[in-house]
Amino acid sequence: MVIWNSDTNEKKKYIPTNHCFYYPCNICLLVKLGENIISVIRNYDPIGNGSLGEYLDYADSKNEIKSTSGKKELVINGYQAASRNEVRGGINKKAYYIYVSDVDKIVYVFSTKSESLYSDLDQIAQSFRYTP
Repeated sequence: MVIWNSDTNEKKKYIPTNHCFYYPCNICLLVKLGENIISVIRNYDPIGNGSLGEYLDYADSKNEIKSTSGKKELVINGYQAASRNEVRGGINKKAYYIYVSDVDKIVYVFSTKSESLYSDLDQIAQSFRYTP
């Protein structure tokens, strides 16, 4: 996966060349393979106490997540993380949540609704590195 540092315009990591990148805004990245998409979104934690679990509880109620399954608590490059399958608005998807900063209250969300991209999602999310 390419992590782009907008301040230095520098690439940090790479992803396979058959994927395309789109940066529709400065808090979102779309990785596209054919018609399938993995989205990467930077969210703000309004609770702000550094707990990924509390952030997920808040986000689930706000976003009307109907069900979750297969939740795994992880540590990705030293950061609190979780992966799970979820149903939102009748759509099944797999998502990773990575809580990168207690100070800035930042949570990155990697997700896809395409089962054919689940292994790519795993690889991309698990190779994530945060450069403030």
